[in-house]
Amino acid sequence: MIRSLYECTFITDVVLNATAATEGNNSSLDYISGAGFLGIAAINYANFGIEAYTIFHSGKVRFGDGHLVSDGKRSLKVPASFFVEKGKKMDDGILVHHKISNSTKDKLRASGTQIKQQRKEFMVTDNKSLSIVSVSKDYAIKSAYNRETRRSEDAKMYGYEWLVAGAKWQFSVDFDVDTKHLTDQIKEALVGKRHMGRSKTAQFGLVDIRHLGEVSIGTTELTTGQEIALYAESCLAFVNECGLPTLTPTANDFGVEGTILWDKCQVLSRTFAPWNQKRFTREADRVCIDKGSVFVIKPTGNVDLNKLSSGVGLYQNEGFGRVLVNPGFLEADQDGKSALHIETKPETKQEPKNDLAKIPMQLKNQPLINFLESAAREEKSEFDILEVVQVFIQKNESVYKKIKASQWGSIRERAARANTHEKLMELLFGVYSNGQINTDSGYLTHGVAAEDWRERGRLETLKKWIENQEGNDSCKATIVLSAAMAKKCNSNRR
Repeated sequence: MIRSLYECTFITDVVLNATAATEGNNSSLDYISGAGFLGIAAINYANFGIEAYTIFHSGKVRFGDGHLVSDGKRSLKVPASFFVEKGKKMDDGILVHHKISNSTKDKLRASGTQIKQQRKEFMVTDNKSLSIVSVSKDYAIKSAYNRETRRSEDAKMYGYEWLVAGAKWQFSVDFDVDTKHLTDQIKEALVGKRHMGRSKTAQFGLVDIRHLGEVSIGTTELTTGQEIALYAESCLAFVNECGLPTLTPTANDFGVEGTILWDKCQVLSRTFAPWNQKRFTREADRVCIDKGSVFVIKPTGNVDLNKLSSGVGLYQNEGFGRVLVNPGFLEADQDGKSALHIETKPETKQEPKNDLAKIPMQLKNQPLINFLESAAREEKSEFDILEVVQVFIQKNESVYKKIKASQWGSIRERAARANTHEKLMELLFGVYSNGQINTDSGYLTHGVAAEDWRERGRLETLKKWIENQEGNDSCKATIVLSAAMAKKCNSNRR
């Protein structure tokens, strides 16, 4: 089997709804479904000719899920077999469910200690240490637009939660040996700037995909009479003998002869209705086992790892069915305590690289090249602004909690009105270009707002930050910061 690795960078925010619900709080996925990448490739369906069936329907080409990248490594969902004592964090020690001995269970029961399952986090691990990865999200309330009256539609408010721009995600596409000649065609369909998710024609959904390389996954056989643990790297979907969805598969559904030890398993489930863009409608609901679930099987013979690594169950072309066999992060001592060293690292945004230096000298100063260079510099500038804004928020969010969203809105309005750095400093702080200072003319230095801004050094912190952005388009940076902080204020009130 050949595995092609790819990296996806969010140029803008991306909306990936977890459910089909249109009412209530609509939450976002913590990962990119493999169906999203399959959809990007399927835009060129007609171009694949007779190979289209093999790529999209045969199951011989499988588009995997995209997981957040931290420190250059692809993250995984925290196993559902990870438990911690109630009221504590994973830093205080992890108990691996199927490894907990009866004596340890008796001690916990006698002491009245409750343990809590870990379900939501993602992790990066080398099987010796583990880092928790935070998936950055944001939320906003929006209104439908009436083109005839050129105003917002009445009674048509809705909310979007999205994955923020700048994040990097890694995914892979698996090819059976007899389809490895299709790798270049898939690469051509995926690589470049593409769109995914909801509201692609508005402000969301622009991503940049690049190819990282290819690796071969060999075929081996695991000879064991001992229990094996199967970790669900992606969602799993199975049907029973009547063809109906089931959450209680058999060992044969995994391609293993043996018995599933249900008392040692930890299974999470979810139901969703996938969206079919071509037919512009939703498919039938899918009932599946969620990623992070752990199955423990007692095999009666040898286990063919090739079958397991190729995937199990249904919808494998969309990334379903990927499992890991006896992963190192599920190892524990005789009491069930994991030996993993836990450390939490904040996720930082990164920017894509623009190779402007590679343009040949003879093409310099050509109108088209000048336009492309200008667009690339503007794109890089936007990523610079996003990065410095994110850093400011991470450092100072708690300091500015008292500031109302309406004040940030007033700052945004003045930043949009100012066309120079000097004008911005004059409108906000009363600092004129000739060196004179008139605090009575600055929005933040007089009136009702001034008292709140003088507390805890808020005024000086913001002023210094804006001054540092002078070479980075301080007006645009202030607009982005004020908009982001206003959203933070609204989310805190919820």
